[in-house]
Amino acid sequence: ALDPHDQGQLSKDELAIACRERVGYRGDLNALWSELVRRPQTDDEPISPKAAEQKQTAHITLRELDVDSADLLQEFRDFLLKKYPSLVFAWKGLDSRRSGRLEKEDFVEQCANVGFKVGEGEGV
Repeated sequence: ALDPHDQGQLSKDELAIACRERVGYRGDLNALWSELVRRPQTDDEPISPKAAEQKQTAHITLRELDVDSADLLQEFRDFLLKKYPSLVFAWKGLDSRRSGRLEKEDFVEQCANVGFKVGEGEGV
């Protein structure tokens, strides 16, 4: 996971570590960060140079990068917490083989088994 502390956000340093160690990104991390923090959340919401400058020391969230994915992830989390007492119990329910991991095919199958439906045109 890119967010090792499960805070829903990454600082510039955390993003750099995640990109280098978990993804293998070897490009210019300063340029990547600058591009990410200058992006508006929507096309109708341009970001001012002052806001971009303030953001340089802040954090970036999934919602800022991809609203649809953030919404889908929140929907999935909410679904699991209605069905299970915690995300730990939800994981145990999804990980039927008790392997500690799910391949994409297993994940899709288990989502269907527990009743989570992804909307039309959305992918897992």
